[in-house]
Amino acid sequence: MMWWAVVLTFSLLSYWLNRRYGPRMGVTIPVLLSILCPTWISLALFGEAVDVRLGVMLAAVCIAGWLYPKHNPDNRWTVADYALVGLIAANLLSDTYHDGLQFKNLLRCGAEWLLPYIAGRWGLREPNDVRFATPIACVVIILLGLWAVTEAVARENPINHVVGARPADRTPPVVVRWGVKRAEGPTRHPIWFGLTQVMLLPWSVVAARRAWRGEGPLWWYSVPVANLVGIVLTVSRGSWIAALLVFYFLAVCRFPKIRWPLVAVGLLAAVVGAFQIEQVTSWLEVTRPYDHVARTKVGDVEAVHTAATHRWMQFVAYRKAIFAAGWLGFGTERTSQYPVNVPLDDQALQTITKFWTIDSEYLLLQLRFGVLGLGLFLLLGLASAVRTMRLGCQLMAPGSTFAAALGATLLAMMLTLFVEWMPYDFGFLLLFSCGAASSLQLSRSVKHHG
Repeated sequence: MMWWAVVLTFSLLSYWLNRRYGPRMGVTIPVLLSILCPTWISLALFGEAVDVRLGVMLAAVCIAGWLYPKHNPDNRWTVADYALVGLIAANLLSDTYHDGLQFKNLLRCGAEWLLPYIAGRWGLREPNDVRFATPIACVVIILLGLWAVTEAVARENPINHVVGARPADRTPPVVVRWGVKRAEGPTRHPIWFGLTQVMLLPWSVVAARRAWRGEGPLWWYSVPVANLVGIVLTVSRGSWIAALLVFYFLAVCRFPKIRWPLVAVGLLAAVVGAFQIEQVTSWLEVTRPYDHVARTKVGDVEAVHTAATHRWMQFVAYRKAIFAAGWLGFGTERTSQYPVNVPLDDQALQTITKFWTIDSEYLLLQLRFGVLGLGLFLLLGLASAVRTMRLGCQLMAPGSTFAAALGATLLAMMLTLFVEWMPYDFGFLLLFSCGAASSLQLSRSVKHHG
């Protein structure tokens, strides 16, 4: 009942926005506002849980398509467009090969990959769309920041009193680190709440710049502050590092005089980190190891198992399955539940029983869709990020600030996914942003003024 009430409310809002402001805002504003909806409000359909945000997005796109049937995204194709179509094909090919042709696989493909991308492709097509949607994005960011503060101080998620607590699902209702209750907001895990807010950093950057130039109200200066406070209070190291990477890549893009020194520093840090991986994970591990998995044998080595060391240990444990996955992987059904149903030797089977999840989107995609699906996903994200950052390097072009911040965020997230998997809690925003990046690449406004 709650799911239908939320989707119906947003459908009415989308209809009004479509009538008053056109299809772009009729899609973009509901998507932005839906970030405030708890992700555990879901509807069971064909054995799958349909997130309320997915329902809102589907309603918004359908309403816009119904009212404006001739208003379509730019029909020119980008590299990311081809990559997305290829990824969907790889998904269907893998699932059909392993489990036969099933209607639910087609629906899942459309919901997981196509719908959020199309919503972004439709909703943000040129710099003026970003300007129009910025006030709504600012409100969402500030509300999320206040939500994080309230949750950290009260040590309870306030939304629980409205819609009920989220399912525990391997994560306790209250997770404390450094004496602070880790904020999880409308998502099911503090890390996902942090990365959701990281995905909103481009809007914070634009708001602060417009306020500084006198094009927005003074309270917009508080937007990036609220955004960063919200990220900090998740006490998620992955989210913190992702946010730092966003600002690093943004500086590389927007400050040409120091671009190459910044690139050199970044490459040096990456090389040192790669050769000193154990020291880096030791430094990152600021919490006590879990007692029941204090030491775990991985391959021929017994190592301390913590949240930080888990990120590299999982690649060793799944080494046999990684190579056995081949071009098409093992399909969605065998990798959608933990522990995943993939070939492992006896030692690896014992090891993964002490793991709690697969914390790498790339490892999961390799197991799920094989080399083909993983390669196409990487092409989708990197093509969106790099091309948009190139637009952002055109310092005087309208919309170049947002393009640079969006590209920097996508690039930071693509690196972060090496040590985090991508649930729909924030994954829909990443795909929405990839779609928006493709449309902005084709925007005549940016190219003409470049």
